[in-house]
Amino acid sequence: MERLRRSAATWMLELATVVLVSGSIVACEQVPVPPLSTAPATAVAPVSTETPTGGGTLTTGSPTAAGTVGPLSSGSPTAIGSTSSKPTVSKTDAMKQRVPKGLVGKSVEAAQADLSAAGILFTVSFRETEDAGVGVVLEVDPVGGTVLSEGQSVVLLVGKLKEPVGPTVPTDLVNKPVEAAQADLSAAGILFTVSFRESEDAGVGVVLEVDPVGGTVLSEGQSVVLLVGKLKEPVGPIVPTDLVNKPVNAAQADLSAKGIPYTVTYRETEDAGVGVVLEVDPVGGTVIKDGQSIVLLVGKAKNASPANSTYGWGLSQKPLRVVAPAEFRRWTLPT
Repeated sequence: MERLRRSAATWMLELATVVLVSGSIVACEQVPVPPLSTAPATAVAPVSTETPTGGGTLTTGSPTAAGTVGPLSSGSPTAIGSTSSKPTVSKTDAMKQRVPKGLVGKSVEAAQADLSAAGILFTVSFRETEDAGVGVVLEVDPVGGTVLSEGQSVVLLVGKLKEPVGPTVPTDLVNKPVEAAQADLSAAGILFTVSFRESEDAGVGVVLEVDPVGGTVLSEGQSVVLLVGKLKEPVGPIVPTDLVNKPVNAAQADLSAKGIPYTVTYRETEDAGVGVVLEVDPVGGTVIKDGQSIVLLVGKAKNASPANSTYGWGLSQKPLRVVAPAEFRRWTLPT
């Protein structure tokens, strides 16, 4: 009976051993294979198949470098050698600066504030634009999100008002009469002044030069100067214009006062014209050239013909005495 009891106990122990071993194999088969790792492998001791004695706890043999393997369990499998999925950020990447996004379309003041808050250097340049873009960031270089290298700065391109464009100087003013040139400038709303330069007869009253030249775009308030030709100033004296019908002695006085040489010739006339200047050659208003003299044609009584013409040099203002032939005795011009 005792032998039967021992045999039954032995049989139960063997059955328990088989069950434990089978459970270990099943548990091992359920362990997922970890991904390949470059870490040193850990040796796992084989499961002992010795029959336990004294009803003690089954062990898996000698301790390993990873510690003693505890009792086998049929619980949930444990992943061996699994790695963490949390990303690693290097210290260098954490210190790099990125250009803020959303700067385009912001006012330049707001964009500058964003860059200053991020500790990013920047410069501002401008481009002419319509009213809606004035003072607004049009472009950013480099673009938003770019990682900046050490010392790199950002350029903000900001809109500014277009420069006012003034009128353009007409290109056909030269050689036009001054009146026509003035009309063209007035029609274009251009301010102008006129100055003069002595010229030959062909250039008198005509535009000789324009400053600034035709085609120039004028700035606000800028005016144009028209240089117009004028007659040369007379270099000699001018024949008085009131000599005709004057008594000859008064005409002589006028010419002498101006230092103009003259000669007197006569022509028979009625009593009213006797002793009076009938004609002047050259006419009044003429500029006398160097050495040129004028001729006074004076009326005389009929049948009274002086022997010679009388010459004057403008040296005396005394009345002129004309000596007639003997038969007329002495004849003095009336004063």
